Amino acid sequence: MAAKGEREAGAAKRSRRKRARAQRREEDRALVPVAVSQRLGIAVAEIADAMRAAGVTGPLTVREAKEWVADPGSAPEWLPGLWGERMARAAQREYQRKQQREQQAMRELASPFSRERAKFEG
Repeated sequence: MAAKGEREAGAAKRSRRKRARAQRREEDRALVPVAVSQRLGIAVAEIADAMRAAGVTGPLTVREAKEWVADPGSAPEWLPGLWGERMARAAQREYQRKQQREQQAMRELASPFSRERAKFEG
């Protein structure tokens, strides 16, 4: 019977975590509408976390987001850091893709089949 009680306790814990995540997502979206997130190119949760850390309590508007994109100098202090992080992640992903392509090319050159093919071509 202890196993059944443990399963029920685990299920209740998962249910509480699920409700807490859903509530946090709703709070994030009330602070940062999805349209604003899309306009800025940053995830809702990331913007909401940065806003809370900066002490911003009011919701953002699409108009504000458009202004900030058009004139980044008018953006609040916390936003350029998020843009910088996004750009750094994009650069890292591009570097990794380039490395993978180069590694694949090296594997193809090093394969026995390519050495045999080189004999016929050369």
